[in-house]
Amino acid sequence: MGGVPDILEIDALGQVVHRYPSNHLSLGVDSLVAGAISITELHWPQMGGQLLLSSDGVIEAVSDDGRTFGYEGVIGALAGSHPRERLAVLQQALRRHLDAQAGHDDISMLLLDLPG
Repeated sequence: MGGVPDILEIDALGQVVHRYPSNHLSLGVDSLVAGAISITELHWPQMGGQLLLSSDGVIEAVSDDGRTFGYEGVIGALAGSHPRERLAVLQQALRRHLDAQAGHDDISMLLLDLPG
């Protein structure tokens, strides 16, 4: 992963059980590191878990009073939410945080169900 927020592994109760950090620069930022890219295999023991991938526009979203949504906002929205409703709950929390203003960057989220 390069230049994106950590991927969050979420259990059936909406708790983050593992973070997969971004360890590389974004592709195309530095041609000198192209050969230094490594591949990490992901293994998850959780049955019924999910992976949340997002753009930096999600965690960097700034409210009218200057607060960033951050990982705290993401994790708070996910906690206790039902797996089928998680993405909608996160989107609603982010909308409330932005309070009808547009984000300053792209906002993309992907929630993947892990095979169990």
